[in-house]
Amino acid sequence: MLMIVEMHESDERFAEIADGLEKLGEEIGVIIKIQHEDIFNCMQRI
Repeated sequence: MLMIVEMHESDERFAEIADGLEKLGEEIGVIIKIQHEDIFNCMQRI
């Protein structure tokens, strides 16, 4: 699954959010990865 979410209003740093999502994924048995939109866009361009 791919999700695009707005995080600019979050008080947490990107790394803190990534760590929290990774931990949540472990708890529910899925792999959750997060990356900045700029990196995603560069990787998807041909």
